[in-house]
Amino acid sequence: MENLAKKSKKYNYENLEEIRNKTNERYELVNGNLYLMSSPRGIHQLLLLEIGRQLCEFFKDKKCKPFIAPFDVIFAKGNDKSKWDTVLQPDLFVLCDLDRYEGNCVKGAPNFIIEIASPSNLVHDRFTKYSIYQRNKVKEYWIVEPNDKKIFTFTYNEETEMYSNGKEYEITEDIVVSTFKDLKISLADFYKKNKEWIIKEEQEEYENK
Repeated sequence: MENLAKKSKKYNYENLEEIRNKTNERYELVNGNLYLMSSPRGIHQLLLLEIGRQLCEFFKDKKCKPFIAPFDVIFAKGNDKSKWDTVLQPDLFVLCDLDRYEGNCVKGAPNFIIEIASPSNLVHDRFTKYSIYQRNKVKEYWIVEPNDKKIFTFTYNEETEMYSNGKEYEITEDIVVSTFKDLKISLADFYKKNKEWIIKEEQEEYENK
């Protein structure tokens, strides 16, 4: 995850759309600063598909809908794109207020967000996005860390207006989503079936350090 705001220039959503169209690359916008998103590794994509599959199965007959990246979430108010300075693309999210869905973006905080971290974006997910999601009252935020085989979950506390009850799980545990009754994410079978792939990627990452 590379910060491309090399000068004092600040960008907005209109600038972001122009740059994306010219370069055909994925960017996020944080407080007017551009961030180039690195290409995900195979384990990232496999996890994205598996967690997305479980979310789709759970929500198939429900009002709330799951989304996967790339899809813009606008953390800004009003309709003036020149004032939209924070635009993120969470790996997965669930939205219940579908009135905020506008075809190519969602305006405002989703109910539940999951980010699948890699070494290149770990700080971005743990600190930058954590702060934005907390400030915008995302009810539940998970960080999946494939390399360490951990999942960290955070639940928004309305009284303190901060994330509380931060918990750490092994990635193979069944984890209950507190925001939605009866929803749990289970990756034990996924890891068992993809063990060779995971070991291969870990070895490649170690060798490239």
